Amino acid sequence: MIKHVNVVYIASPNGLHFKQTKFFLSNNIHVLVEKTMTFTVIEAQELIDLARNNNLILQEAFITVHLPIFTKLKKLVHEVQPEVVNLNFNRVSSRMPMVEKGIYDSVFDKDLGKGSTYDSLVYPLELALYLLGKVTCVKAVATKLPNGVNLATMLFLSMKITLLLLLLVVKV
Repeated sequence: MIKHVNVVYIASPNGLHFKQTKFFLSNNIHVLVEKTMTFTVIEAQELIDLARNNNLILQEAFITVHLPIFTKLKKLVHEVQPEVVNLNFNRVSSRMPMVEKGIYDSVFDKDLGKGSTYDSLVYPLELALYLLGKVTCVKAVATKLPNGVNLATMLFLSMKITLLLLLLVVKV
């Protein structure tokens, strides 16, 4: 079937994105891949280079910055010129009773790129980058589960202004 495919949309777990995207780009197929595209900058650059060398489209599927409210927020930030911004993204996980028993399903699987860092933190981080620009310094604190997956992540970003990003996965 691969001979008959022009473009693919990859919506598998995050930990599979790099390998699958590389496969399709290597077979001269355009790729739209869900966030997060890769776990590292090195992997992302490899995919970008592969797409460029093969004259292919590689796009990360991340719609939020294209929503109309983002344009309004950017205008507001420009007008107000805030000195400190606090962005919180909190999520309640129905899987916490299982986690407390030491059972980690795919939602908290490190190899699949789950947990707060790769699965949820991208939303406030993307907003911060879109609204405030280049990061000059990053400080991070995370609470990890015994299997190494981040349960809660707090980022302090220095940009044009001081920014606090807080992400929590909480028990109901």
